[in-house]
Amino acid sequence: MYATRKPVKRNGVRGVSARALPRGIIAWLNLVYPVPNKGGWKANAKSAITEQQQFTGFDCGVACLLYAEKAAQRQAWQDIRAFTDQAEITAFRETLYEFFRAVGVA
Repeated sequence: MYATRKPVKRNGVRGVSARALPRGIIAWLNLVYPVPNKGGWKANAKSAITEQQQFTGFDCGVACLLYAEKAAQRQAWQDIRAFTDQAEITAFRETLYEFFRAVGVA
């Protein structure tokens, strides 16, 4: 199993910050699907992306869409982290461009 690292917050502490996940969502998750470990969802969160995978200054939105697509396909967070790289993000951007061009949007 992979070792997980939580993202670093602005104050240097690792964990899920309020800017990453709104308090209302954390409260709702704790209510409808409580985590038995101490600290609930906020203390037990795992990030699928813990190392830089996007190395351009313009692919951040495309990378988010790619991560969302992989999560929607029920890919494990370990696989998303291990097998996503800049080449795949670039290829996904090109696929999106071709799709929108074909439907007359681009």
